[in-house]
Parts: sequence; C-alpha cells; structure tokens
Amino acid sequence: MFFYKSACLTRGLSAPKNSEGSATDNARKIWSAALGQLQLEIPRPNYETWLKPTSTVGLDGDTLTISTPSPFAAEMLDKRLSGTILRTVSRVAGRKLKVQFQVKGSTQEQHVEQAVSNGFEKSEHDSEHKVGKIDYARPYALKPSFSFDT
Repeated sequence: MFFYKSACLTRGLSAPKNSEGSATDNARKIWSAALGQLQLEIPRPNYETWLKPTSTVGLDGDTLTISTPSPFAAEMLDKRLSGTILRTVSRVAGRKLKVQFQVKGSTQEQHVEQAVSNGFEKSEHDSEHKVGKIDYARPYALKPSFSFDT
C-alpha cells in the first residue's frame, strides 16, 4: 500500500482497542465530522476537488488513514490543506493522531512506477533517439557593434 506523508494531529477520538471494525467505524465518524466542518471552512471548488473524493481506510492505534484518488491529491492535501485538516480533525477527535494519505487501489510499487513514468508507454525506438552533444567551447561570432560597455 502507498502511504503519503504522515501529519501529526492534536486531540482525537479514541478507538476501541478490541475490535478492528469498531476502530474503522470510529475512523469514519471522525473523518465524516471533519469533512462536514471542512466543507464550511474551505472554498467550495477546493473542497469538491480535494476533500470530497476522499474516504477513510481505518484507524490503527493513533494513525488515521485517509484514501485519496491519486498521488497528486495526496500531495495537495499534505502541502496545501494540512494545516486546516490538522486543526479541524483535532477539534473533532479530541486526542493526538497521525494521518496518512493512501492512494486508492495502489501499491507502493505502482506508485513508484507512476512517479518515474511521464504517462507515455515506452517504445522500442526510445533507445534510438539520442540527444545531440552541445559544444559550449566554440567561440561565438558576435558583431562588435552589438556589444555594450557597462
């Protein structure tokens, strides 16, 4: 599974330690309540683009895992909205938690391959295309009348 960066959250709801299902239900309640508050705080286009397509994977100890549709969405949530998410989840939860953004249906190997790839299939002719060498040592023929004294 691909996990993006962890973010520290202050205050959170405690999950029952006996039941994995209860922890998942508790995680859904925390994230659902946080999304409700975030919807009021964040401009609608940002909420619709970055937060609405997210879902809860679960709560494992002190780590709340949120599923995102793409690595780019995970990065945007971490870089642009993490402060707001941290404040909101801390108000909702009531204890310190860590949050991980996980890309839906992705393994770490798939993510690494996507990060290296530019989105195009590699062709059998790729090895034939070579970049020409640039000779920077060659003097340029500049006209003296185009030079300026500074």
